Amino acid sequence: MPNFKIIQDQPAQAKVQIYGTNTNTALKTSTDGTLSVTFANVSTLLYFAETTFPDISLGSNATLAITAQNVSTIDKWTWVCAVTSTGGATPQITIQASPDNTLWINDDAATTITLANPSIMMVPNTFLKYSRLYFTNGTTAATLNLWFNGQG
Repeated sequence: MPNFKIIQDQPAQAKVQIYGTNTNTALKTSTDGTLSVTFANVSTLLYFAETTFPDISLGSNATLAITAQNVSTIDKWTWVCAVTSTGGATPQITIQASPDNTLWINDDAATTITLANPSIMMVPNTFLKYSRLYFTNGTTAATLNLWFNGQG
Protein backbone atom coordinates (compact mmCIF):
# COMPACT_ATOMS: atom_id res chain seq x y z
CA MET A 1 0.00 0.00 0.00
CA PRO A 2 2.03 2.95 -1.24
CA ASN A 3 0.10 5.71 0.61
CA PHE A 4 -0.65 3.82 3.79
CA LYS A 5 0.08 6.03 6.81
CA ILE A 6 1.77 4.61 9.89
CA ILE A 7 1.36 6.17 13.30
CA GLN A 8 4.10 4.87 15.55
CA ASP A 9 5.47 6.44 18.70
CA GLN A 10 8.73 4.46 18.33
CA PRO A 11 10.08 4.69 14.73
CA ALA A 12 12.46 1.78 15.40
CA GLN A 13 9.40 -0.47 15.69
CA ALA A 14 8.10 0.42 12.19
CA LYS A 15 9.42 -2.37 9.95
CA VAL A 16 8.78 -3.55 6.42
CA GLN A 17 9.32 -7.00 4.99
CA ILE A 18 10.03 -7.51 1.29
CA TYR A 19 9.16 -10.74 -0.48
CA GLY A 20 10.42 -12.15 -3.74
CA THR A 21 8.69 -14.84 -5.78
CA ASN A 22 8.32 -17.01 -2.68
CA THR A 23 5.63 -15.16 -0.72
CA ASN A 24 6.22 -17.32 2.36
CA THR A 25 9.80 -16.16 2.95
CA ALA A 26 10.94 -12.53 3.29
CA LEU A 27 14.31 -11.41 1.91
CA LYS A 28 17.11 -11.85 4.47
CA THR A 29 19.09 -8.97 5.94
CA SER A 30 21.88 -8.93 8.50
CA THR A 31 21.55 -7.13 11.82
CA ASP A 32 23.04 -3.98 10.26
CA GLY A 33 20.44 -4.03 7.45
CA THR A 34 22.67 -5.41 4.67
CA LEU A 35 20.74 -7.48 2.14
CA SER A 36 21.95 -11.07 1.90
CA VAL A 37 21.63 -12.77 -1.50
CA THR A 38 22.47 -16.39 -2.30
CA PHE A 39 22.67 -17.67 -5.86
CA ALA A 40 22.32 -21.32 -6.72
CA ASN A 41 23.30 -23.05 -9.97
CA VAL A 42 24.52 -19.86 -11.66
CA SER A 43 27.34 -19.89 -14.18
CA THR A 44 29.32 -16.70 -14.65
CA LEU A 45 30.91 -17.87 -17.90
CA LEU A 46 28.76 -16.28 -20.58
CA TYR A 47 31.13 -16.42 -23.52
CA PHE A 48 34.25 -18.34 -24.56
CA ALA A 49 36.45 -17.51 -27.55
CA GLU A 50 39.25 -19.63 -28.95
CA THR A 51 41.48 -19.08 -31.96
CA THR A 52 44.44 -21.22 -32.97
CA PHE A 53 47.31 -20.39 -35.30
CA PRO A 54 49.11 -23.69 -36.03
CA ASP A 55 52.51 -24.05 -37.71
CA ILE A 56 53.34 -20.36 -38.16
CA SER A 57 56.69 -19.87 -39.88
CA LEU A 58 58.91 -17.12 -38.51
CA GLY A 59 61.90 -16.55 -40.76
CA SER A 60 65.38 -15.57 -39.67
CA ASN A 61 65.79 -11.86 -38.91
CA ALA A 62 62.04 -11.44 -39.41
CA THR A 63 59.16 -9.76 -37.62
CA LEU A 64 55.61 -11.04 -37.50
CA ALA A 65 52.33 -9.56 -36.24
CA ILE A 66 49.64 -12.14 -35.51
CA THR A 67 46.06 -11.43 -36.60
CA ALA A 68 44.46 -9.16 -34.00
CA GLN A 69 41.64 -10.35 -31.78
CA ASN A 70 38.76 -8.05 -30.85
CA VAL A 71 38.59 -8.31 -27.06
CA SER A 72 35.97 -5.62 -26.44
CA THR A 73 33.40 -8.15 -25.17
CA ILE A 74 35.86 -10.40 -23.32
CA ASP A 75 36.66 -10.01 -19.61
CA LYS A 76 39.99 -11.86 -19.63
CA TRP A 77 42.15 -13.43 -22.27
CA THR A 78 45.40 -15.34 -22.62
CA TRP A 79 47.85 -15.94 -25.45
CA VAL A 80 49.94 -19.12 -25.51
CA CYS A 81 52.96 -19.62 -27.78
CA ALA A 82 54.96 -22.80 -28.30
CA VAL A 83 58.11 -22.99 -30.43
CA THR A 84 57.96 -26.36 -32.15
CA SER A 85 61.12 -26.14 -34.25
CA THR A 86 64.29 -27.63 -32.80
CA GLY A 87 66.94 -25.50 -34.52
CA GLY A 88 67.70 -23.33 -31.50
CA ALA A 89 65.54 -20.37 -32.48
CA THR A 90 64.98 -17.79 -29.72
CA PRO A 91 62.25 -15.44 -30.93
CA GLN A 92 61.13 -12.50 -28.83
CA ILE A 93 57.42 -12.11 -28.20
CA THR A 94 55.49 -9.01 -27.17
CA ILE A 95 51.78 -8.69 -26.44
CA GLN A 96 50.37 -5.54 -28.03
CA ALA A 97 47.13 -3.61 -27.63
CA SER A 98 45.31 -1.23 -29.96
CA PRO A 99 42.26 1.06 -29.71
CA ASP A 100 41.58 0.90 -33.47
CA ASN A 101 43.49 -2.09 -34.97
CA THR A 102 45.96 0.37 -36.52
CA LEU A 103 47.96 2.00 -33.72
CA TRP A 104 49.76 -0.76 -31.78
CA ILE A 105 51.31 -0.26 -28.34
CA ASN A 106 53.49 -2.76 -26.50
CA ASP A 107 51.70 -3.95 -23.39
CA ASP A 108 54.96 -5.00 -21.71
CA ALA A 109 58.60 -5.66 -22.52
CA ALA A 110 59.48 -8.41 -25.00
CA THR A 111 60.05 -11.92 -23.64
CA THR A 112 62.55 -14.31 -25.24
CA ILE A 113 61.44 -17.87 -25.87
CA THR A 114 64.32 -20.35 -25.39
CA LEU A 115 64.89 -24.07 -25.82
CA ALA A 116 64.84 -24.39 -22.03
CA ASN A 117 61.41 -22.72 -21.96
CA PRO A 118 59.85 -23.32 -25.41
CA SER A 119 56.27 -22.48 -24.34
CA ILE A 120 55.03 -19.25 -22.87
CA MET A 121 51.70 -17.89 -21.66
CA MET A 122 51.02 -14.15 -21.84
CA VAL A 123 48.22 -12.09 -20.32
CA PRO A 124 47.66 -8.37 -20.87
CA ASN A 125 48.37 -5.68 -18.31
CA THR A 126 46.12 -3.10 -19.98
CA PHE A 127 42.84 -3.03 -21.87
CA LEU A 128 42.26 -1.73 -25.37
CA LYS A 129 39.81 -3.01 -27.96
CA TYR A 130 42.28 -5.24 -29.84
CA SER A 131 45.05 -7.61 -28.76
CA ARG A 132 47.77 -9.38 -30.76
CA LEU A 133 51.21 -10.93 -30.46
CA TYR A 134 54.25 -9.41 -32.15
CA PHE A 135 57.41 -11.43 -32.83
CA THR A 136 60.98 -10.51 -33.70
CA ASN A 137 63.44 -13.23 -34.54
CA GLY A 138 67.21 -13.70 -34.66
CA THR A 139 69.25 -15.65 -37.15
CA THR A 140 67.48 -19.03 -36.82
CA ALA A 141 64.03 -19.57 -38.33
CA ALA A 142 61.28 -20.84 -36.03
CA THR A 143 57.97 -22.65 -36.25
CA LEU A 144 55.29 -21.53 -33.79
CA ASN A 145 51.94 -22.79 -32.55
CA LEU A 146 49.72 -20.09 -31.04
CA TRP A 147 46.48 -20.13 -29.10
CA PHE A 148 44.16 -17.31 -28.06
CA ASN A 149 41.60 -18.04 -25.31
CA GLY A 150 39.17 -15.54 -23.88
CA GLN A 151 36.14 -15.59 -21.64
CA GLY A 152 33.51 -13.02 -20.93
